[in-house]
Amino acid sequence: MVATLDMLYAIKTIFKAKVIVFGAKNTQKLLENFDFIDKVEIIDFAARGGNQQVLKQINSFYCDYLIAFHAKSFLVKFLLQTNVKRIIIRLKWLSFLSPRCITINISFIKRFFKDRSERAKFLYYARKINPKLYDEKIKNLCFNTRIKIPTKNQIFIQNFLNSYKLKEKDFIIINPFAVSTPYNLSIQDYIALICKASLMKKVIIPNLRSSPSRIYGANK
Repeated sequence: MVATLDMLYAIKTIFKAKVIVFGAKNTQKLLENFDFIDKVEIIDFAARGGNQQVLKQINSFYCDYLIAFHAKSFLVKFLLQTNVKRIIIRLKWLSFLSPRCITINISFIKRFFKDRSERAKFLYYARKINPKLYDEKIKNLCFNTRIKIPTKNQIFIQNFLNSYKLKEKDFIIINPFAVSTPYNLSIQDYIALICKASLMKKVIIPNLRSSPSRIYGANK
C-alpha cells in the first residue's frame, strides 16, 4: 500500500494531476484522508449493471491517463472501451498492439534495473506519464504518504487497548484476511502461526478484507 501511495503522491505533485482511485468500498475508507487523492470512486463489477455501469463511471471523469496493474486479456479489452486517452499497463499482446496503451515491461525492469523494489516498480508507472518531467522533479520530491488514522478510529483503538490493559509491546497483529498480498499462507498455516505466536505474546486478529484489484485515473 505504501508503494501505491507514493506513486499517487508523485503523480499529484509532479504532474499537478487530479487523482481518482477506482476501487472497492473498503478502499474509500483507507484513502479518504489523503489530500493528494481527489476522489475515490467505488466500483463493483458484480453489482447490477456490471461492466457497463463501471464503464459509465470511468468515462464520466474523461481521464487523460489510467493506470492498471493487472493485464488480463478481459481487462485490457474492457479498458480499451473507455474514453481514457492513454492506458498505462503491463506489456501483453493486446496492450502492445493498441496505440492507446503505454506498456510496462516487468521482465525488463527485473533484469536491468538496480532498484527492483515494489516501490520502484510503482513509481515507474508514474514516470510513464512524462519521463522528462518526472526525472526532473522526482529527485527533489519529499514523500508524505503515511496512512492517516481518523480520530474516531484512534479512539476505538485506544479504548480497545485500555479495556484489555495492553501496551504496544504486549501484542502482535496477525491478519489472515489480507487477500491482496502477492504471497499468503493457507488457513491451516495461519492457525499454526497464531498458536506459536500466542506462546510469546497476545495475538490480535483484525476482521477485515482488502480488494485485490484497483485501477487509477488521472486528469492533467
